[in-house]
Amino acid sequence: MKKCYMILTAAFSTIMLLIVIFAFNIIRSNIDHTKIVIKEIAVTEYVYITDAETEATESTNTEKLIDEIYTVKEHMGLIGVFGADGTLIRVIETNIKALPEADRRLLQEGFEVVGSQRLNSIIEDYTG
Repeated sequence: MKKCYMILTAAFSTIMLLIVIFAFNIIRSNIDHTKIVIKEIAVTEYVYITDAETEATESTNTEKLIDEIYTVKEHMGLIGVFGADGTLIRVIETNIKALPEADRRLLQEGFEVVGSQRLNSIIEDYTG
């Protein structure tokens, strides 16, 4: 009787092992053929461009061009305008936390503006 019990137990164990191996192979083959899709999040980026006429006029006077390069970036939670030499020229009383995420990232990195007219336009955008 014990011998019969041992044979049945061994047969049952073997069958269960084969079922587990078979199931594992089926699962693995399904995973190998599954396509993984990565979705990219759309990010809006803003690029400020000077018009060709302004650029041509400013490029004729190199010294004037150097004096009129400004950097706009975050300064103590507000928007700061810095001169070509890095000195703070003006602080715009607009809290960057109130701006859209794309603008906040742009201001954290900072961007250059050529010409006082273009700078005034950008200041209007952030204060208007």
